[in-house]
Amino acid sequence: MASKSQDHFGILNIFGRDFQSMPLAQQELWLGRAFDYWRSHGFPYPTLSFEEIEREFRLLQRVVPEDIIQNDEARSSMLGLRMANYFHPQMWAVQEHGRSAVRCFEDDTILRRALTKAARFWPNRRCWNAQCVRSVLRIFHRARVSNFRPTVAGAIINYFSLEGATVLDFCAGYGGRLLGSLSLKNRHYIGIDPAEEQVQGLREMLRTLSSLSEGSAEIHQMCAEDLLRELPGCSVEFVFSSPPYFDRERYSIDQAQSFRRYPRYSEWKEKFLKVIINESFRVLKRGGYLAINVADVGAYAVATDTRDLAKEVFEIRRTIRMLTNAMPSQRAKNRIYKWEPILIFQKR
Repeated sequence: MASKSQDHFGILNIFGRDFQSMPLAQQELWLGRAFDYWRSHGFPYPTLSFEEIEREFRLLQRVVPEDIIQNDEARSSMLGLRMANYFHPQMWAVQEHGRSAVRCFEDDTILRRALTKAARFWPNRRCWNAQCVRSVLRIFHRARVSNFRPTVAGAIINYFSLEGATVLDFCAGYGGRLLGSLSLKNRHYIGIDPAEEQVQGLREMLRTLSSLSEGSAEIHQMCAEDLLRELPGCSVEFVFSSPPYFDRERYSIDQAQSFRRYPRYSEWKEKFLKVIINESFRVLKRGGYLAINVADVGAYAVATDTRDLAKEVFEIRRTIRMLTNAMPSQRAKNRIYKWEPILIFQKR
């Protein structure tokens, strides 16, 4: 097996256009070399040095929130996303649409197809480097759960809270909102998540950025519907989260996950969704906002039910459309963006 530092054939320097211009026999030869290279190296998890983390975090701190949120649209970028994902390598093994990126990588047939597609999709990039291999497995096989865009998180927190505010996130997940909060001046973030691996990643992110950030945070491993009841009333200025869409986003199979505790949607809606909305109202100070990113998915009217439950206690203020890049197949049909709603409510 080749050493992980060796790339004898220059696999990582091949551009997609170079591969596509080769005769078929030569393409097969180079495809075999790329396959052997990644088989010997294993799954290409993201790696970042502290210098790279610091550089990306400083760029995130310089983002102008007004450039992100305009009218009722939030335009996201990829800035900070690589860093947030870096602290959660377990996300690549989480099944999405019945498969995971790691499982796809381990399948010889899928890996060969993915390497071929990477060359077609990125003609002007080094198509077999680690980032492209990860991306092609995620995009073409829809095999990785997503993270919240840190640029949008920072802009939303900045828009709906002032310096010195406490921001509560009852489904902290993979840290996109934590990273967005830490990039701002003087916010205190309280993150709640039941999954041990997510909590470990969040705490590692917090430790790594402690010398760079002007904000602070605390991370709690507990079920949100339980911990929220223990928090004092009128104690936070802003609640901002993105709950799982019932069982459509299975970040973990731990029994503490809400879809495991409440396996029927009607039960999940009553014992999880309704509880976190009502408890968010209780812990918010008067005038404070709840921002919640949800969408109707398949048979589950999660966004519709969230809006109906929230308007029983909150005043509905607005809906912000969070834009993200569409899938390659959609972009081919001139659909550049897709979007999800961020529902905004206020306690009066």
